[in-house]
Amino acid sequence: MTAQRDPPKPLAPSAPAGPPAASPASPGSRSAFDPFAATPASRTNADPFATTPASRTAFDPFAARPATRPPGSGAFDPFAARPAARTTVPNAPQATPAAPVAPTAMPPRAAALATVPATPLVRAESEFAAVARQMRVTHGLSPAELADLETVLQRRQFGAGSHIVRQGEPADVGGIVGAGRGHMRYETPGRPPVQFGSLRPGMLIGDGAVSGGGYHGASVVADSDCTVWTFTAGDVARLRTKNLGLFNKLQALVRDQQAGR
Repeated sequence: MTAQRDPPKPLAPSAPAGPPAASPASPGSRSAFDPFAATPASRTNADPFATTPASRTAFDPFAARPATRPPGSGAFDPFAARPAARTTVPNAPQATPAAPVAPTAMPPRAAALATVPATPLVRAESEFAAVARQMRVTHGLSPAELADLETVLQRRQFGAGSHIVRQGEPADVGGIVGAGRGHMRYETPGRPPVQFGSLRPGMLIGDGAVSGGGYHGASVVADSDCTVWTFTAGDVARLRTKNLGLFNKLQALVRDQQAGR
């Protein structure tokens, strides 16, 4: 028995020859850059105007930072919160204290100067001490007597023409002349005043304050600006109790001055 074959199919008419037709544009397979074509959402080319996806991993200075630092991150974050307490390494080795430095030997000259005893400071001489050396006191005043006398003296200034001591007033104030010029004056009612004597540094005036009260027998008048170290009769009485030797020297000075007038 012989097999039957299918009859041959008629051939389709061929298209006329000519340039090949352009294939339609395929968005998914496009490789050429077209500036006017719409940019697909999945485009991989860098586009500065494209919307940045939410999952972008590149650094964005304007992106919001996470509220907390990711755990386990080793990168330094200046905005991350610092821990409340600093972690210390247990059993860390302690720093060894420095060994004491041995004293340096002094140079020979410095060592020799160190053995020289220090010179005691010389106390500056008081202003009245220079006046006291001009007082015509027998054997002068000892340092202790000078110190006791200075405790009762007051430095006063008298202008030219003023009365340092006035005749007839109670003899409760005396003084020792420090500087200046002056004279004594004795006045008698109905007669011209009698001027006698002159002042000099170290001279004691107001004898009654030392010899025992009464009244001043004459006035003491300043011819120029005078410095006088004044004292009271009460001061002299206290000196007599404290330093009898000083009191006796002042009494002797008064007698010598009265005898020389």
